[in-house]
Amino acid sequence: MLGDEMSQMHDARGKVKSLNTSLEGTEQALNLSDKKLIQLKNIFEKQNKANIQNNLQRIYDLEDTTKGIAITGLILPVVGIATLFAYKNKETKNYCKNIQNTIDLEKKVFGRAVSINDEMKQLYQTQCIDKQQETGK
Repeated sequence: MLGDEMSQMHDARGKVKSLNTSLEGTEQALNLSDKKLIQLKNIFEKQNKANIQNNLQRIYDLEDTTKGIAITGLILPVVGIATLFAYKNKETKNYCKNIQNTIDLEKKVFGRAVSINDEMKQLYQTQCIDKQQETGK
């Protein structure tokens, strides 16, 4: 009986060593996966930050262009100016929606918006949220 127990312990030691090796391999794989996730997050954050900045800049460019054309509106008929403003409003909404979609996606993936800093949040608030509330749309 003692011989059987010794034999079982010897067999179990081999299995434990095998399990330890397997666990070490799994741990290394998880560490690599974690590093890849961090790299992916950093790439995602950098790309989204650039997209948000571009969208905010386009909103400002549309504002400036529209104001400039409206000031020199004597050249354009009133219908042309109205069309220009409608286009500006539509494009601004599109850019704002792009930013909101980015924020929503980041919240789903990371639990928070990672690529928008405080200054960008303020610009988004001013250019998108506040203006949308002013126009009632």
